[in-house]
Amino acid sequence: MKLRLLVIALVALGIAGCGVKSDLVTPSGKQTQKDQHDPSRPPQPLGQ
Repeated sequence: MKLRLLVIALVALGIAGCGVKSDLVTPSGKQTQKDQHDPSRPPQPLGQ
């Protein structure tokens, strides 16, 4: 039972971490704002 809860918690943390933009440098080397779209990355899925 504890293993199942641990797996669920790890999956939830992994999914939550997928939407975090940690790389704030564009390919040209310029800094981007956190809410600014980075053209080198694909668009976000509909669920986010």
